[in-house]
Amino acid sequence: MKTTYDIELIKKVIVTSKSIYETTKKLRKQGQSITPKSLRKLVKEHNIPIEHLLVYRKIPIIYTKICPKCKKKFQVPFPRQIACSRSCANKTNKSGENHRDWKGGFSPGYYRKICFEKYDHKCLVCNESNIVDVHHIDGDHKNNDIENLLPLCPTHHRYMHYKKFRPLIQEKIDKYNYERNFI
Repeated sequence: MKTTYDIELIKKVIVTSKSIYETTKKLRKQGQSITPKSLRKLVKEHNIPIEHLLVYRKIPIIYTKICPKCKKKFQVPFPRQIACSRSCANKTNKSGENHRDWKGGFSPGYYRKICFEKYDHKCLVCNESNIVDVHHIDGDHKNNDIENLLPLCPTHHRYMHYKKFRPLIQEKIDKYNYERNFI
């Protein structure tokens, strides 16, 4: 069953509205069961001008900024945007001192490089080599001395952080540390 619409009423309401959604809201109050999608379809079929509705929906560009990465001027509708594109934002926010994990002179993941230059890329407990975390023995993530780092699989790394499970693997860790100190 096809719904019939009062085109003259729709034209009158469109003239007095500021947006497509306001138009549909007013038409529903007047007994027309219409959706924004069906309104757009009717507007197209009957060549009803709606340019003033589309202009209202545009967000005004207010802020002019300079991209910290590429130094281009750009305009944005919101003051929080700091870079001209996603690419520049990633290069600006996620590198060097701006990275959330920056540790005073060392980039994130630097401790992994230190650990795996010295030790094999495998868990000390189970020899897992696909996914290997690096555990800081003293719990200080700024202390990246090789003596403070242990390669562990994610499961055994979690064991080290829980007092309940740590004894299950502590013997193997102690044996490894003993051998490491005497080699």
